[in-house]
Amino acid sequence: MTQSFNIPDSISSDALEDHLKNAPTDASDKVVTEDHFDDVFDEAEHWVARASSSSKNPMVVHKLMIVAIVDRMIQFHERVAESIDEEGDEGHPSAWLKDAGKFQAIMNILQTIECGPDDPMCSSCGGHH
Repeated sequence: MTQSFNIPDSISSDALEDHLKNAPTDASDKVVTEDHFDDVFDEAEHWVARASSSSKNPMVVHKLMIVAIVDRMIQFHERVAESIDEEGDEGHPSAWLKDAGKFQAIMNILQTIECGPDDPMCSSCGGHH
């Protein structure tokens, strides 16, 4: 990986690697490898760095990227819950809706975090909402 990132204190690097080794396979039965994770992480990091370098206000751009991603996660979790409910798929729609609610809480918190005077979203700092 070209960029390091912080692992939460609640899980060790060894535990993370154990989880990675035991990660479920995708539809084509390919095992998710550490190299694959590194590649995906590096790709995400590339786009984050690109957003930083293409803006005069990268922190606001980063915040709005997070907002857009969190919004997609809310919609995705709600659609999966609806699909399980309508089609009788295996699973519990309530678990997906709970996760959608967690993402909604993240969205609510993002509205209170100021990223400068040009932040168009910060409700507590006078930004537009």
